[in-house]
Amino acid sequence: MMAPRRISVAGHVCVDLAPTLRRDPPREPGGLFDVGALSVTVGGCVGNTALALAGFDIDVEVQGVVGADALGMIVRDELAAAGIRSSRLSTAPGGTSYSIVIEPPAQDRTFWHHTGANDHFDGTDVNVNGIDLLHVGYPMLLPSLVADDGEPLQRLLQRAKDAGVTTSLDLAVLDPDGPTGRVDWGRVLARTAPLLDILTPSFDDLVSMTGSTESWSASREQAFAEELSAAGVGIVAISAGARGMSVRTAGAERLRQAGRALTDLSASWSDQDFRHDVTEVRVPVTTNGAGDASTAGFLAAVLHQRGPRDAAEWAGSASRAVLHGRRPHISDLTAGRV
Repeated sequence: MMAPRRISVAGHVCVDLAPTLRRDPPREPGGLFDVGALSVTVGGCVGNTALALAGFDIDVEVQGVVGADALGMIVRDELAAAGIRSSRLSTAPGGTSYSIVIEPPAQDRTFWHHTGANDHFDGTDVNVNGIDLLHVGYPMLLPSLVADDGEPLQRLLQRAKDAGVTTSLDLAVLDPDGPTGRVDWGRVLARTAPLLDILTPSFDDLVSMTGSTESWSASREQAFAEELSAAGVGIVAISAGARGMSVRTAGAERLRQAGRALTDLSASWSDQDFRHDVTEVRVPVTTNGAGDASTAGFLAAVLHQRGPRDAAEWAGSASRAVLHGRRPHISDLTAGRV
């Protein structure tokens, strides 16, 4: 079966500014430290997920907010160069969002982030017509979308559902001192879970929402999946980096109500509960964007009408491509390895 015609990736978009670091940079006042060349790329959910999907032979558009500045032009130019439609990127005050990505060799990255124009994204202007799947990213970095305990996000998801669109959401690590740190995230998930057909958070995303410092365990990851599924989410896929992914899905009747991208897959995707292990990349070139690539691989399997275990495999393959320092491609997915 042919892949559904269109996916729209909406929400958080930024520019990633990543200096090349050969060692952990010192922070002594008045010092000078050679950081090497600067990588300037479109990031955030909109950038990372959409760019990965574009490499998977999928028709992609993006929707979000940038500033009227040089960084905003970088966003538009890079997306256009990848063949991604960006006419629904609006312009708002506040400057384009950016992240300074601090990633010393063989270490996970740290972000110094400014939400910028993303503060204005509340979902009101998101178009849900003529698409098969709507993927929304990073509500933790979209304060207007989760105002009033997530009412704007709930309205957006309901509009999509009413239009027969499959809904998908990805989360981000929560800064407790940031603009969404005091949001009642339990309330947000309770009111939106029945409207979510696909949810692809990381384990760290979920832990940060609870305010806990607990370490990863397979049992805790699976407990998260059970809780989210019980709350009404159709398909839950929780990634844990090199530890793999937990997938849990609802029954066939729930998935038959999950929009155009999933209706024909309801039987093969229903009542799944498994963990998928991945091949570890021992010395990654970068971890920046690996989680979004994992989500893109998972969604690509849905759009290409593949099964749940293929989706978990494709998620791992797409993520490994990023860890090896390159943008994922459809050949990575069909080969099942990098």
